[in-house]
Amino acid sequence: LPPSVISVDSEAAELQEKQQWEGEEVKEVEEQERIYSLLQRKKLLEELGVVDQIHQLFPIQTKRREDLQESREVCRNQQSRQVYQRHEQVKFDSLMLFYQKRKQQQHQQQEEVTRQ
Repeated sequence: LPPSVISVDSEAAELQEKQQWEGEEVKEVEEQERIYSLLQRKKLLEELGVVDQIHQLFPIQTKRREDLQESREVCRNQQSRQVYQRHEQVKFDSLMLFYQKRKQQQHQQQEEVTRQ
């Protein structure tokens, strides 16, 4: 095969690989946004008193309610921290992927200049 065909094939393969990575990144970001939205809805329901109204409709022991509220608060803090950390990790991974791809492109360009 002529070098131009090989070059086009390798570029097409790189483009396909890049699109696949970007697709996975998009899915990851969408999932993080979905989780964040769910946490926001949960927080809103609690702040509007919906959770308390449900507890009033279905009474439970006061001590147990306090335990549940404390557990909810601990869980909410952990979930928020995990979502934030995961979001930061996705951003970092994206930057590293970009840096690696850019470095690979520069290396390939140097090889092409060397060949000429």
